[in-house]
Amino acid sequence: QYGRILPGASEDVANELGITDKDTALDIGSGLGNWSLQIAATHGCPARGLELMKNRAAVATALNIGLNEAINERHALARCGDCELRQGNMRDEKHWDFLTEAEEGGHMKVFVNNFAEVMGRRSTETRDGPTLDDRICAIFAALQPGARMLTLNRMLALGPSRDEANQVRERRGLARS
Repeated sequence: QYGRILPGASEDVANELGITDKDTALDIGSGLGNWSLQIAATHGCPARGLELMKNRAAVATALNIGLNEAINERHALARCGDCELRQGNMRDEKHWDFLTEAEEGGHMKVFVNNFAEVMGRRSTETRDGPTLDDRICAIFAALQPGARMLTLNRMLALGPSRDEANQVRERRGLARS
């Protein structure tokens, strides 16, 4: 089902991204905030989520408040990382720094749950401005070195994968990149 990842998969995503307590975890299309909240609680890093749908973002905010009360106030030594969940559109420039700038000393580690090409389909809802896939690619391009992004569907606007590009380079007699 869209918006859900299987139990255990949250940790698999975190491991694939190489999240440490210094990094800033970001979930674009965060829904109820499950992934962001779990990563902040289990990795102790700052986490963020941006969700377009108002009702989902409202539930996420309530969950965030409840989780902080349950863990941080009852177990003072087991602090969660700060988790900021916002309602908004990733195309809105007011969210640019939130989407691209890591906390000092760490890197952005971004999860995009674009399962079943949901972002591509939603992109057809508007005819003006960049598609959602284009915006994801622009965010990726703006991240500082050391950042990582994991998407569930390939971002075609980014071009070939590193392996594909290196195969072409090798065929042309060029060194791997």
